[in-house]
Amino acid sequence: MSPNYPHLLWNHAPLFSLAFGFIFVAISLIKANPTLRKTGLVLLVLAGLFSVPAYLTGEEAEHFVEEIPGISEHYLEEHEELGETAYYVNLLVGILALAALTLGGMFEKYRKLLDIVVVVAGFMGIAITGIAAKHGGQIRRPELWDKQEVQNSEHEHHEEHEH
Repeated sequence: MSPNYPHLLWNHAPLFSLAFGFIFVAISLIKANPTLRKTGLVLLVLAGLFSVPAYLTGEEAEHFVEEIPGISEHYLEEHEELGETAYYVNLLVGILALAALTLGGMFEKYRKLLDIVVVVAGFMGIAITGIAAKHGGQIRRPELWDKQEVQNSEHEHHEEHEH
């Protein structure tokens, strides 16, 4: 099995868990639906947990992919940096969602505020994870490359090695 396969398998789970969890918690704020709220928060906790194997399998996948001709070193590096940021943001989202699940009943008057914080953090997680995923898809898909962005990156990389 390719060392790339586990990373490709795991990296979708955080994004979809974030998206559905965000939607469910956001709707529960409007509709005051405790089932949607709880389901959404559990999905956001899972998003944080799913980020761990996605992140941990990335390094081995990078070493495997960088040996393949025709890949974009620019998007590979961008994906790695964005993936690390997404990992930490998603862990934070998972922790906040877990806090909302466990503390929401104890501090009822702060439950809605806590849910709003979780929704905002969830949106940030979706944004950064979505951008990281986009760059991951661009690593081996030249038809998705922004030619100017890749040229600028290669030019900067070349200048760094000259000095």
